Amino acid sequence: MHVTLSLKETPRLPVEAESLIPENMAGKDAQEIGRLPLLVGNRWETVAGWFDVAVEEAPADVGDGPDGPPDLLLSGDLTRFKRLGEGMSGGRMVVDGSVGFHAGARMSGGSLTVHGDAGDFVGAHMTGGLLVVNGDAGHYAASSYRGETHGMKGGTLVVTGRAGQMLGARMRRGLVYVLGDCGDVPGFNMKAGTIIVGGMPGVRVGARMVRGTVVLLGGAPEMLPTFSYSCTYRPPVWRVLHAHLAGRGFEPDCGPGADFMLYSGDANEGGKGEVLVRV
Repeated sequence: MHVTLSLKETPRLPVEAESLIPENMAGKDAQEIGRLPLLVGNRWETVAGWFDVAVEEAPADVGDGPDGPPDLLLSGDLTRFKRLGEGMSGGRMVVDGSVGFHAGARMSGGSLTVHGDAGDFVGAHMTGGLLVVNGDAGHYAASSYRGETHGMKGGTLVVTGRAGQMLGARMRRGLVYVLGDCGDVPGFNMKAGTIIVGGMPGVRVGARMVRGTVVLLGGAPEMLPTFSYSCTYRPPVWRVLHAHLAGRGFEPDCGPGADFMLYSGDANEGGKGEVLVRV
């Protein structure tokens, strides 16, 4: 089943839209989908009040892969719609436009593709699935909410533009790849996982890092004094990461045999994290 939601007009108030995930559309007709709730400001309204709803049966010879139609397609300027794709556990969702805060937060499976920019906390607390932002991402991508000790715990987040500050803060597992630049303090208090930045990061890379790996392909600012240079080598893990990203269509611009400088830190947290800076 293929569901298309076309935005009628841009709301003036923020909209809580966590109900718009493929699981909530399965087995429903257009009228049932139109009755799904949306919190607009402080009032409960319905999907049909803001979207034109169309439901089509997927052709029998077209699967649910990347070449077939998505289970759920949303179109329009959705920057005021928060929590799109939050908590989705399966299916394929595509947004043809920019989205607001918390897109793909707490995802555990499936795939969400945003053809536009994403607001703050995109992919926060992900545990699985694939989230692709074909644009820029705001602050705290793949990080934790305030008061939480662990952020992203699994899955893959790809941002083809740039990302804001605190990328992957308190990350526990998973993979984040930002093709462009990112803001200050990427990898703050990382517990595990991998962050790859294709452009130039901001300052204080890996501050309070416990474990995990930050890969900097575009160079690095001055490292914190709590990080120490170890060696220059060709890390085996980069071959694995390169093959994984290339297989998803996001091949980095440097080959699998690239040389990296290894910095270990943060010494204040035990010094078991690593920052790899491409030579």
